[in-house]
Amino acid sequence: MVHLTIEDAASILSIGLVLWGVLKFGLTGPLETAIKELRQTINQMNTDNKERDRGIREILDKLSKHDMKLTSHETRLKILEEEHKHEND
Repeated sequence: MVHLTIEDAASILSIGLVLWGVLKFGLTGPLETAIKELRQTINQMNTDNKERDRGIREILDKLSKHDMKLTSHETRLKILEEEHKHEND
C-alpha cells in the first residue's frame, strides 16, 4: 500500500505539470528530466514505505512476543491461585 505525504503529492503534481507542458509544447529535454525526477520520487516513496513497513513488522513481532509472555504469566498465576486455594481449604 502506498501512503503519500503532502510533499510526495506536491512533487508528483509538479512533475505532472512539467510533463503536461512538455507534451503541449514539445520540449524533449525537460521531459527527460521530469521522467527522471518522477522515477526518483517513486523509488524514494517505495523505499520509505518498505522501511516503514519493516518498522511496523518489528513492532508487531515484539508485541506478539510480549503478549505470549503475558499469557504465560497469567496462566501461571491462575495455577498458583488454584494451588493456594486448595492449600487453604
